[in-house]
Amino acid sequence: MFPRRIVGGQVWFITRRCLERRYFLRPDPEVVRIFEYCIARAAERTGVRLHAWIQMSNHLHLLVEDVDARLPEFLQIAHWLIARAVNRYLGRRGHFFEAGAPDCIPIETFEDVVRVAAYIEANPVSARLVRKAVDWPGSTSARLEYGQEIEAVRPVTYFVDDDDEDGGSSMLPLRLCSLPFAEGLLPEQQRHKIRRAVRRREAQVAKEVREEGDSFLGVKGVLRMSPWAYPTTDDDKRRPVGRYSTCDPAVGERVWRRDFKFRVAHTEARKRWMKDKKVLFPFGTYWLRVFAGVDCYLPDPFEDRVA
Repeated sequence: MFPRRIVGGQVWFITRRCLERRYFLRPDPEVVRIFEYCIARAAERTGVRLHAWIQMSNHLHLLVEDVDARLPEFLQIAHWLIARAVNRYLGRRGHFFEAGAPDCIPIETFEDVVRVAAYIEANPVSARLVRKAVDWPGSTSARLEYGQEIEAVRPVTYFVDDDDEDGGSSMLPLRLCSLPFAEGLLPEQQRHKIRRAVRRREAQVAKEVREEGDSFLGVKGVLRMSPWAYPTTDDDKRRPVGRYSTCDPAVGERVWRRDFKFRVAHTEARKRWMKDKKVLFPFGTYWLRVFAGVDCYLPDPFEDRVA
């Protein structure tokens, strides 16, 4: 697996899928509480800002800004707690998420932030589960305004009798932060852009459903599904394809070149480091910097200007 470039201020589109695409995250009330408390706790501990999220039945999407270059820590806390708590709730053991690292796609422009946020919030509509994004019974940012907080209450499952040494807070704020790269747009203007894109998607899917003589599953249908069930059709076609999710191919090309240079420099530095511990690693090195104490080059102020 290639090393991932972790730098402060990077925006990420994150996807994590349940094992065998099973509906372990089916949005009944206790699983919703678990999901919200876990991502709120991970955000509180790492300073990661949440710009959009959705808890689907067999996967999750997050749009986040990694302010302090602590994305791996955020993912470890959120996904580990979700897996442990929901496994306890379902009375099962073993792997919860599919093997491998979660999909983490860097986002570089405001246009792409808007597109990805709208994609996330409209996900249950695109999957033909509900007609409106706000009707989804799982946790979703679609019902919130930017700057608004909801209270994530510590669930009874797992946390009360089996939490870690500090016990965690009984209630945490889960805040929807305004969008990055907004260039002076007010939060309500940003929200209007997202909701307009979501409404367009709702209208498009409703038209497709009518033309095909199909129907939406509905909230009751979603909650009737067994957590051990899984979809019988390929739903991967509805997710963005490719390592970089961008409206502008030129931006994607520059991001690819930047990350390719980082991977090459990291690989070469690691080979030299095996013999000489004074080797400098490229800016954005995470694991070896945090756990092995390697030193890194200072960032080039022009290198990160992708857009």
